[in-house]
Amino acid sequence: MMYLFIKEELKNRCSAFIAAIIYLFSPYHLVDLHFRAAIGEIIAFAILPFCFLTIRKMSNKITFLWFFLSSLSVTLLVLSHQAISLISFPFIIAYCLYLWITKNRKKIKYIFFYILSLIMGLLLSSFYWMPVIFEAKYTNLLTTGAVSFISLSQLFYSPWRWGFLFQGPNGELSFIVGYIQWFIIIFSIILFFKGKISLKGKVVYLISVTSLFLFLIMTQSFSRTMWMNVSLLKGFQYSYRLLLLISFFVSIIAGVVIKNITQKWLFVSLCLIAILTTIPNWGNRKTLPLLTDSSILYELPSNITKVGQGTTIWVNSNNFKSNQRTVPHIEIVQGKADISEISRNSVKHSYLINVTSKNALIKENTLYFPNWIVRVNGNPYPFSFIDTAYPGIITFNLNKGSYKVDVSFMNTKVRAFSMFLSFFSFLALILIFLIISSKRIKNIFRNLI
Repeated sequence: MMYLFIKEELKNRCSAFIAAIIYLFSPYHLVDLHFRAAIGEIIAFAILPFCFLTIRKMSNKITFLWFFLSSLSVTLLVLSHQAISLISFPFIIAYCLYLWITKNRKKIKYIFFYILSLIMGLLLSSFYWMPVIFEAKYTNLLTTGAVSFISLSQLFYSPWRWGFLFQGPNGELSFIVGYIQWFIIIFSIILFFKGKISLKGKVVYLISVTSLFLFLIMTQSFSRTMWMNVSLLKGFQYSYRLLLLISFFVSIIAGVVIKNITQKWLFVSLCLIAILTTIPNWGNRKTLPLLTDSSILYELPSNITKVGQGTTIWVNSNNFKSNQRTVPHIEIVQGKADISEISRNSVKHSYLINVTSKNALIKENTLYFPNWIVRVNGNPYPFSFIDTAYPGIITFNLNKGSYKVDVSFMNTKVRAFSMFLSFFSFLALILIFLIISSKRIKNIFRNLI
């Protein structure tokens, strides 16, 4: 996708090729792919240039195909990674404005379809992002979450295997921008001040290099105030995720550089160096030679990060025992009862409970979230999630007798509304397609007659 986007933007195959190579072999892409196994970010790596490509294609001629693909690309970007899509969206909007001003001669219909495609993409994905935003107040991610930062030196050098390995012997990760990437950045600045970049290339270059340095600044701890003042940015968690956007803009800069130089040897050298310097990272490595089934079974649970930011605001994650591998679905806290589980999925847990004592306090080990309900014999039943002994956990009392108990999660109003928006938007796209198709079919028949 990066190749196609740069080819369309700069009209130069060599630029497109080097940009694609720099993007594909960027250190952070390899870290995501082989060491972090961050599937969402890996997909976002592919979808981000696809978003820019579809908008660029639509600037040539507005057709339903490119309008649909532009909307789809935005939808896929949001679904792939919410943090990356959030930080990317202002730049996608800026690119739409850039195309409108420089290419479409301020024709209103173009900016209208640009914005409409972005809105349609957001509407199609609203079933995902609306609950994330409007129900985040019930989780610790955005209420008490914080962003961790990387040091400045990490952007320049990796400390393992003479600087060419991006993962340490104990699984440590390097968040380096890349040696060839830094060379391209510095070389491009020299070319710019020497006036070697064409007028059209200067606009693309200035936008890219400004965005690049903005993101580099945001990876550092002195930008903490900005992160903390925007509540949605707290969900970003790790500033090194910005390396995805940094890789994207460095690749664009590489394309601009190649377009404005005539030395073919430099083009070949950049490709070879970008590839060869990353060879030690072309696959996962055996980083822990003592890792056995025994260590996984007994040692790993004590070393993993606690649930923490993933819990709801009523839960005290310190109560979770890091060495406790399994938790029963349901427990008897007080009294006596026989419990058998009928069925269980992500939104409904069903049990048969026979209370043999006068009463029993039951703890169903589900973290409470608004719209979890308890039904006993088909009727709504009172429960608690603010018990001081079990904060955030669903508990309820049952008297002596036999019961069928269902603990179910019902859609919130936000979720129901967002699903309606997504479904309605999808139907609207189908309707537009059918209208356009019917007109074309009528025209074909008219020509035949």
